[in-house]
Amino acid sequence: MRDYRFALFTSDWNYELVERTLHGLKQYDFIFNTVPAPVLAEEDLNALRPDCLILELASLPGGFSQDYCKAHSINCLFAPGLPGRCAPKTAGALYAQNILDDIRREEEP
Repeated sequence: MRDYRFALFTSDWNYELVERTLHGLKQYDFIFNTVPAPVLAEEDLNALRPDCLILELASLPGGFSQDYCKAHSINCLFAPGLPGRCAPKTAGALYAQNILDDIRREEEP
């Protein structure tokens, strides 16, 4: 089972795994979510900078509340399944590689 207390964020096209903290979320211009499970609570959303854009790419239920974002004027774009619609071969290959990587990590002692 995955631990959603940690999240993958990107900065200058370099990926980094960081523990999700309220202070840490303020540093990002963009947050891309691909996890189809709640990962950003209302407290997390309130901690974002006003100019931060959250892009939801995950299928339902998604990683955060669309209703909450709309009610609190949080910049978000909901585009579930976008990678599969725009670049299905590449998206499929990346998803497959991620699954294989997850399996390999679980097999490690």
